[in-house]
Amino acid sequence: MLVKYNLNHQAVTYYWKPISRYQQFQLVGEFYYQSAFKKLVENHGNRGVYFECLATLIPENTNAFDSQAIRIDIKGMTVGYFNRNDARKFRVRLNTNKLAGQITSCNAVIEGGRLLNDGRRSNYGVSLAINQL
Repeated sequence: MLVKYNLNHQAVTYYWKPISRYQQFQLVGEFYYQSAFKKLVENHGNRGVYFECLATLIPENTNAFDSQAIRIDIKGMTVGYFNRNDARKFRVRLNTNKLAGQITSCNAVIEGGRLLNDGRRSNYGVSLAINQL
C-alpha cells in the first residue's frame, strides 16, 4: 500500500477518487475556523473565492465532545468536522473499505468570502468531492 503524508506528517492511507461534483455536507465548526480559511485562500479582492484543494479526513477518537468525530483539515489547518450523523456514516464507509481509524483524503473546494454591502465578508465553507454519506 502506498502511504502519503499530510503537512502534519500524518500517514494518509487512502485517497477517495473524485466524483463529478462536490458535495455540500453539514459540517460543524466552520464558523470557528474562518481565520484558517482566510489564511488558506489569502487575498482574493472583493469577489468570492473558489479554491480547489485537498482535504484530509481524520478520525478523532480522543475528541472530548464526540469519540466518533471526523476532523477536516486543509494544508494542516482544521476547517471543520462532519456532523455527528455523517461522522458515523463515514466511519461505516471506512470500515467497509477496511480503513477503520485511518486518515484519508479527497479533493475539496473552499467557497465564500464575498465582500458584502455592509463591508463585511460572507463566511467561507468547504465542499468535498466524495459520495454523499
